[in-house]
Amino acid sequence: MPELSALTALASDRVRQEMRTLDARHDVVLDPQDQDQDQDQIGMAHPFASVPLGFSVMGTRTL
Repeated sequence: MPELSALTALASDRVRQEMRTLDARHDVVLDPQDQDQDQDQIGMAHPFASVPLGFSVMGTRTL
């Protein structure tokens, strides 16, 4: 989370706390493996995902 700390001018602990709050509210999904290592990498931020989920999203001009 150092990038978010730098962009927001918040301490790393505060960024981690806020990201875990967003995860608890299901606004983002943190990678559970990274949480164990206190890295808190975002796995999904609706409607985007960083891992294949087996389906596609279709827009008016794209699939």
